[in-house]
Amino acid sequence: MLLLHLVPIGSWCRTLGMGSERRERMRVLGARLRALRAEAGLTGAALAQRAGVGQPTVSKVETGRMVPSVDVLDRLCRALNLDESAAGEVHDLLVAIESAIATDSEPAGLPAGLVVDDAVRGARSVRSFQCVVLPALLQSAEYARHVFESAPDSTPEAVGRAVAARVERQSVLYEPGRESVFVLTEAVLRTWPGTPALMLAQLDRLLAVESLSTVRLGVIPWHRPVPLLPRHGFTLCDQLAVVIEAFTGERVAVDSAEVAAYEETFDHFQGAAVFGDEVRQLLLRVRRRLLHTDTAKTEASEAVLPLPDVCLAALRLRQKEQQAAKERAGDLWTESDLVFTTRYGTPVEPRNFTREFDRRCERAGVRRIRVHDTRHTCASLLAALDVHPRIAMQILRSSEIAVTMEVYTHVPSADTRRALRKLGEALGRGSQKMGEKSQQEGEDMDGRPES
Repeated sequence: MLLLHLVPIGSWCRTLGMGSERRERMRVLGARLRALRAEAGLTGAALAQRAGVGQPTVSKVETGRMVPSVDVLDRLCRALNLDESAAGEVHDLLVAIESAIATDSEPAGLPAGLVVDDAVRGARSVRSFQCVVLPALLQSAEYARHVFESAPDSTPEAVGRAVAARVERQSVLYEPGRESVFVLTEAVLRTWPGTPALMLAQLDRLLAVESLSTVRLGVIPWHRPVPLLPRHGFTLCDQLAVVIEAFTGERVAVDSAEVAAYEETFDHFQGAAVFGDEVRQLLLRVRRRLLHTDTAKTEASEAVLPLPDVCLAALRLRQKEQQAAKERAGDLWTESDLVFTTRYGTPVEPRNFTREFDRRCERAGVRRIRVHDTRHTCASLLAALDVHPRIAMQILRSSEIAVTMEVYTHVPSADTRRALRKLGEALGRGSQKMGEKSQQEGEDMDGRPES
């Protein structure tokens, strides 16, 4: 397998990190641009407006905190009306930054994980594959905090600085002239630090970033075989370097053969990933699952429920109705894992559902009750269907059998039992009339909720 021969430990090149040489060259470029702006008699805001870039970008470049892309630097040169000689000078300074190899080690107390941040800052093309942790450029602040806190010997002060630096450097995602491609395994989306709420916010960020024109986000779904067994994550910076990420730290290899090998490996993983609409649907599915996990009252809320035959018959009928609705909707149908939807596959608005429930009560000539009170009705129906009390307790999520029997149920009559069995038989036959009626009632819930 290719991965087994990629990067022997002994052939790793010098580490690129937070070295003084690279930082010094960034400061030199920033100072030169600041002097040229002063000579032109422009403020930072005026230069940003002329160049069509954000004012924070100008400030960060001039203070040596950001490496501009070639496109951004070209815009600044044109806005400053630089001649060929001056423009060539600042472009040479940018080349010097990108070719700098720092030999200094990272400052004491700085958490591991900032090597990749520093490496991608000067790259115009970033390609990252991850099989455990989200790429640094995509992490939310809280997610990044957990990443840095897991590093050995981390301190709260150092973690805070590292998180702030990581979030600041993510601004490169929005700069014109840069391209970022990220490929993840689905396991990355389903492995999270902290609480489900943290990952919900992180998934929202992924959905937002995926829509950027400068970003391509791909995920290898669980149902697809991986072309190679992933051993670790890595990030390619242009065609010059690759950041190799391991538990012991991060290193940047600049040997052309190693970089080429990782590029080939990345292409394999990219070929197995889904992008665009498919990846958005996958992210939404994971998000729905996390949302359910975050809102479930107890662990028992995740348990599998036993279903009486009458419920199974109703669900089978619903499945046929939904398939028919999907065929009628055609391209207007929205795919989801929901059982009860509108005629276009979208979720039913809660207030629309409540209004339809009230209308059904009125048409049936029964007393109107709250939707929540149907829990009591369910308990009585389970008793009428001769469902064992223990099974009824599981369905109703009651903690004690006495609650199930004494609070939620009453002894049904023989007529009620016979009626319910007839209902089950009718559902099992799946009569056309019932299907047409349910279809019409489902359409009644498609509208928007009233204000």
